[in-house]
Amino acid sequence: AGFTGREVFGLFLLDMDHFKLVNDTYGHEAGDLVLRQFAAILTETVRKDDVVVRLGGEEFLVVLKKTEPDFVHTFAKRLLEKVEQHRFDLGDGVQIRKTCSIGYTVFPFYAEHPDYVSFEQGVMVADMAMYHAKHSGRNQAVFLCEAEKMPADEDVLRKTVANLDFAIKQSYMRIGKIQYSDADSV
Repeated sequence: AGFTGREVFGLFLLDMDHFKLVNDTYGHEAGDLVLRQFAAILTETVRKDDVVVRLGGEEFLVVLKKTEPDFVHTFAKRLLEKVEQHRFDLGDGVQIRKTCSIGYTVFPFYAEHPDYVSFEQGVMVADMAMYHAKHSGRNQAVFLCEAEKMPADEDVLRKTVANLDFAIKQSYMRIGKIQYSDADSV
C-alpha cells in the first residue's frame, strides 16, 4: 500500500484524563469497567499484529508495527476521537464520557541513525510527550520527533530522553504535532 520506503514503529502512551474521579465518584468497580472499555477501544483500533499493553493504573502502551511515518498522526487523532465519542457504561444505566492524553513518537527516532535511540528510550520519549499533553490541556496527542541536532554521546542522549525542556532547548527534539479531537461532544 504505497509505502515511500521508510517504515517505522509508532509508539503511543495513553493515559485516561481525570481517571481518579471515576474511582472517587463511582467506585473501583466502575473504574475497572472504564479501563476494560478503554482497552477494548485500543484493541479494536489497532491491526492484529500491533500491540496494546496496560502499563499500570490507567496508562497503556500501543505499538504500531511497521507503518508509514505519516499514519501515526492519523492513528493518534483516531484514538482521541474514539475515546471522546465512547459512552463508558458503568452499569445500572449510568454512562459517562471520558477523554485521554496521548504522547507519541516513531521508532527509529533518528531516521538517518536508526540504532542511536533504543526502543526503551523511544518509549521514554513517548512518555515525555504524554506528560506534556497532560500538563498542557489534556484531551490531546503530542508528537515528539527529531530536530536539527543529535545528542553527541550516551550521557547527553540519556538526558535528552528524560528531560523534554533540555531536549527542545538543545534542538535534539521538537514537538512535531499536537492533535486535538474533532469529536463532537454530544
